[in-house]
Amino acid sequence: MPESLPDPANADVAPEDTSTEPERESIETLPDFAQKIIRSLRSEAATHRHKARVASEKAAALEQETAALHAAKTHAEATLAESRMDLTRIRAALSAGVPAEVVEDFAARLHGSNAEEIAADAARLKSTFGVSARRGDPSQGSSGGSAMTDHPLTNFFLSHRT
Repeated sequence: MPESLPDPANADVAPEDTSTEPERESIETLPDFAQKIIRSLRSEAATHRHKARVASEKAAALEQETAALHAAKTHAEATLAESRMDLTRIRAALSAGVPAEVVEDFAARLHGSNAEEIAADAARLKSTFGVSARRGDPSQGSSGGSAMTDHPLTNFFLSHRT
């Protein structure tokens, strides 16, 4: 009688196991040489599973370390770019003739994405707010005495020489 096709009405019922594999025997019923081979292969398989697990753990740790290093690199690059822009702003402010005592405040107000834009903004800002380099007062420090004898302690020590 030919094999019959499964009945669609009973499709949700699992078919009976018709495999042709013999049931597994315990290794104690096998000859000694076969038992030794099986034990050896099981031991070898266990060793390989252990090595695979260790390698997987190392790979996971290296992936985490790589991610951390990538994040640190990205942060360092961003910090470097920011520092370079700060330096460009300070150079533009100094080139515009801004006094050294206000150069950091002036540079913090400059805008632009490259050196030319920042330099143009520095010139515009300087002309807008009239920032100019201060010149020293020529009347200051011209007391007629030498620099060595202007301080009272210097005069005291000079007068008490032996």
